[in-house]
Amino acid sequence: RSYLQRGRKAEIVMVRAFLCKYLREETNLSLMQIGRLLNLHHATVIYNNRKMEEEMKIYPATEKEYQTLKNCILSKL
Repeated sequence: RSYLQRGRKAEIVMVRAFLCKYLREETNLSLMQIGRLLNLHHATVIYNNRKMEEEMKIYPATEKEYQTLKNCILSKL
């Protein structure tokens, strides 16, 4: 299943938000480049980054999920 597809299912939306945050933190890609890569408008990339920051402050489980995803990606590199 592709998480780059359009859709509003919670699972897909969350993974895209995680990817926006990860790519912004771990790469030198611009917001526009991240948007192109994920087939999103750059304003959506900004929104997703802010949303993830807020979610992680409120819900420690979200922070833990993000760190797990980040570690999984980094271990594959």
